Amino acid sequence: MKKMFCCIIILLLICFTCIKLDFFLWEGEEADSIEGDYHGLPLYVGDNPPSWIGSSQIEKEIYLSVSGGELIAPDQLSGHNNYIHGVFMPAPGSCPPDTCPLIDESVTFLYLHGNSGTMFRYWYRAVALWNMGANVFIITYRGYGLSRGETSRKNIKKDAEVAATYLKSRHDIDANKIIVYGYSMGGITASYLAGASSHKNSFAGVILESAMDSPEEVVDLSMGTDFPGGFFLDDEPYDGTKFIKKTTIPVLHIHGGEDERVIIDQAYNYYEVLKDHTDYTHYIGKTNKLHEEWIGIAAHRNMVFYPFVAGKHIADYWGDSKNPNNCCVHPDEYTEPQFAGFLKDIGNTNGAAMVEAARKYEDLVVDWVVGVIP
Repeated sequence: MKKMFCCIIILLLICFTCIKLDFFLWEGEEADSIEGDYHGLPLYVGDNPPSWIGSSQIEKEIYLSVSGGELIAPDQLSGHNNYIHGVFMPAPGSCPPDTCPLIDESVTFLYLHGNSGTMFRYWYRAVALWNMGANVFIITYRGYGLSRGETSRKNIKKDAEVAATYLKSRHDIDANKIIVYGYSMGGITASYLAGASSHKNSFAGVILESAMDSPEEVVDLSMGTDFPGGFFLDDEPYDGTKFIKKTTIPVLHIHGGEDERVIIDQAYNYYEVLKDHTDYTHYIGKTNKLHEEWIGIAAHRNMVFYPFVAGKHIADYWGDSKNPNNCCVHPDEYTEPQFAGFLKDIGNTNGAAMVEAARKYEDLVVDWVVGVIP
C-alpha cells in the first residue's frame, strides 16, 4: 500500500508539474568548514584512544580542480567554481600488526560514498578502513560537502577519475595496490572507474558495498512498477552493472539481506553480469560461505557495524540529545562506558556486539584484500 501511494504521488507530480525524478538521486548537503560541519574530522572521540592514534596525521584539505586535476591551495578556492574536496589518511605507521592487519601491505582505499549528506556521514566508515592499517583517500562529489560545482552523473564520474589520477600521482603510495571502494550510489561510480573509465582495469581490485545498479532500477524496484524512459532529466549512462561487466580486476561484492533502501534484487543484477568473472567474490545470500549469515541480517546503513539497528547512519546522531558524548568514529570506542546509553537507546545494541561485528567486517575485507593485491 505504501509503495502504491508513493507511486501515485510521484506520477501525479510528474504529469502535472513536469517534475523529474532526479531529486531522488542527489541528496547532497554543502558544508562550510571542516571544524564546524565535519567536527574536525576526528580519528577518536572516546576517553581512551590507543597511543598510536595520537601520532597519526591526516591531510584534511586536498582540493582538486576538476578540469586538470591540479591541487588548489585552500586560500585560493575563491577563484574556482568547480573542484572536489578530499581527505588523505596515511596508514597509521605505529599501529601494531595485530591491531592493524594491513599495516605492512601498502594498501590504499579510494572511498566513494553514497548519494546523501556530506563527508562526515561516511567518516566512521573511512576510519574503519584506515584502522585496518591502510591509506584511505575519501572524496566528496561536486555539490556535496566542501566540494563545489554542479552535481550530475557525468560530473560524478569525472570527479572519481580526477581523484584516481591524483591518488596515482602521489609518491607515498603504491599505485599498484589501490582498492576502489564504492558504497551505495558510490558502487555505480566505483564500477565505472573499474570497468569503463580512463582508469579501467588499472586497480588492484574493487569493493562494492550495498551498491545501487542504476537510478532507474532503484525507482522501478522500490515502486513495484516499470517506469518508461525519460523520467530522469539526466540521461547520462550511469548503470553499475553495465560498467562493471567490462572489468578484469578482482571484485568483492557485499550486500545486506535486510537492505530496504537498495534492495537485494540490485545485488542480484550485479551477480548476473559478474557470476562468470574469474575473480568475483560475493556475499549476497547466494551461498552458505563464512560471513553470509551476519551479512544476511545487515541493512543498508549498518554493514560495517551490523548490530547497530537504527534509522540513520551512526554519524547522523552526532549532537543528538541521547548521544551527548558524540559516539562514535572509531571501532574501539564502542566499549567505552559513556557510549553505552546511546548504543542501547538508539542502536538497540551494546559495545561488545559492536566490537565483534567490527572484527567480522575487518576479517572479511582484510582476507580478500591480502588475497588480491600484487
